[in-house]
Amino acid sequence: VFAFEPDPQNYAQLQANLFLTAAETGIRAMQLAATDGDRRFSLFQRNPHNRGATRVVDVASGGAGAVSGVRVDSLIDVSDTLLVIKIDVESHELETIAGMMKLLERNSFVMQIEIWDTPKEESERRLKYFSELFTAHGAKLVHSIDHDYFFASEIRRP
Repeated sequence: VFAFEPDPQNYAQLQANLFLTAAETGIRAMQLAATDGDRRFSLFQRNPHNRGATRVVDVASGGAGAVSGVRVDSLIDVSDTLLVIKIDVESHELETIAGMMKLLERNSFVMQIEIWDTPKEESERRLKYFSELFTAHGAKLVHSIDHDYFFASEIRRP
């Protein structure tokens, strides 16, 4: 399991949970943002009572701290595998998916992606974009629950 978490406080909580559940050897946690290239971001916390709503923003946009971002493709190199992916990146979905397209093209996958943004039309535009992108790569939307969308590709047989 690979886990990406750029927010220092959330990352510390992730590390603590891995330790408390004795899962630190089975999960590779990285204090990085999953994005479309190696670059730096600031963090923007929309709601001080919900750290899960923290998002990465361009450094020039302000925000707190500085975090690093990386292409998932540059860290994970597998082929002909079934990937199970969960993406909840607070409006950074386009960049996250762009940074893992090679991985998706070489593997089968089941993906849950949260697409929730304002205005509502932006969420609808992103869902349409991902549906068309994944359809072109042999995957389709199979289910949704509120703002979570589930895509699955064809299972590739060697």
